[in-house]
Amino acid sequence: AGAALFRPLFTTLGLKHVKPIPIALHSLSGTVLGVLLAFRTSQSYDRFWAGRQLWADVANSVRNLGRLAAANCKPSRYEALLRLMQAYPVALRQHLRGQRDMDEFEPYLETSEVNELSTADNLPLALTLSMSVLLADLRTDPSPGGSYLWYSCNEQVTKLTEVIARSEAIAGTPVPISYSRHSSRVVSMFTLMLPLALVGIMDSVPGTVLSTTVISWFLFGIEVIGHNIEEPFGLGGVRRPELLPLRRYSENIILDLQEENRIIERALRSPGKELEDAESAPAAAAESSAGVRIGVAGPVEVVGEEGSSAT
Repeated sequence: AGAALFRPLFTTLGLKHVKPIPIALHSLSGTVLGVLLAFRTSQSYDRFWAGRQLWADVANSVRNLGRLAAANCKPSRYEALLRLMQAYPVALRQHLRGQRDMDEFEPYLETSEVNELSTADNLPLALTLSMSVLLADLRTDPSPGGSYLWYSCNEQVTKLTEVIARSEAIAGTPVPISYSRHSSRVVSMFTLMLPLALVGIMDSVPGTVLSTTVISWFLFGIEVIGHNIEEPFGLGGVRRPELLPLRRYSENIILDLQEENRIIERALRSPGKELEDAESAPAAAAESSAGVRIGVAGPVEVVGEEGSSAT
């Protein structure tokens, strides 16, 4: 607004011989500025959308893994895997935002698992390693479909591991500071010189002031949007409406897993399932003598009847 007073200032100081900037020159620079801002905002939105797609991949993989495990794995293995799957989105959210709060895992993991997880540097990676260890002996399971079940479950765990690396690429690779500063400088210089271009074609100072204000607000608004959405995950617990709602995403994934668990439990209590369980009771009793114990990123220990163990 103050810059728009150049015209009366020229008259007051007797500087009428100073000519305004040609509007054609400003129009040409405006075209360059438009391309620069469009590219800047497009790159930021690509990062934002890529982050959202990664969390959609997390939801899909966790749901598929939960469905496969609930329908095909033994109860002890499924319960251990369910705990790890519920902890995974919480761990990924903390990892991407540079946070670390082990109390958030207590509703999902056992105390020993929380203590073991606390020793890991990369929490979501430790959980995927534990999932792989928990599913490892399915690969050599002699029962029909055992190896295929391992392949299907391991494929989902692999996808969860890939999400970690792709998310780290976004969170750990910010837009180059030189590019961000240059775009901000171009916008600042353009809006600073804008009154000198408008003063030559507008007859009123209020019109120059209003036009400069509106155009400046428009351009700086685009620039700010680009800055706000270029870091979709946020860092250090910063909370802005432009950030992806990772807490809501993780809570929805956990609710989906719990719903899957309730559906499976209802199916197991159905009359047809009870008859099937009664027919397979001898085999189930034999298998129950071997327990599955899982620790976070630790080995699976299978204890046989003679007390021998294998990892």
